Amino acid sequence: MAADLKDRGVDLVFDAMDTHGNARLCEAMDAVGARVTAKVTNVQNWSATVPEDFKDSPSCRNALWVTGASRNYEDKDHPAVREFREAVKGRPQSQPPSQWQLEGWAAAMWFTDAAESCLPDLTRACVERFLNRPEPCTARGLLLPVSYEKSAAPPTTRHACLSVARWQDGRGWVTQGGEMTENCFDVPQLAYRP
Repeated sequence: MAADLKDRGVDLVFDAMDTHGNARLCEAMDAVGARVTAKVTNVQNWSATVPEDFKDSPSCRNALWVTGASRNYEDKDHPAVREFREAVKGRPQSQPPSQWQLEGWAAAMWFTDAAESCLPDLTRACVERFLNRPEPCTARGLLLPVSYEKSAAPPTTRHACLSVARWQDGRGWVTQGGEMTENCFDVPQLAYRP
């Protein structure tokens, strides 16, 4: 696969692989000289372990990009990110910072807000009402606005925003594209039926 990427002159790769698969692909790409402008991966790979996970592929490592719907855990200037990082710092069971940790923190915050709104009568129905309300959740700015809405017919387009970061040796994950709440586009909306 890596040799094929090089032979075809591919400059952009999107993947949905786990960290192990990504690291092996990057090693193969570096070994054959397949240089890309961007290797866009998923939130699982958005972690502080990139230097170790991708230690044998410096060229590919520095072409890693990620996209998501949550604020970069490296954006220490944002108060909610600082609060998250302070809360997980020094915990013995804590892993190096990662986007999954931040998203778990945001989900716990969302559930806590729902549970507190239901007191003193905490029930599943009450939590579901909170989640189904029209006001979106942002977990104090950690998430792009999230809401659950039912519609008879889905819209054909939606205004969607995106969080983007790029790995840079010596700097970590660096936010790209500006403020995630302003990095937005009108995109086609695909219908989903469970």
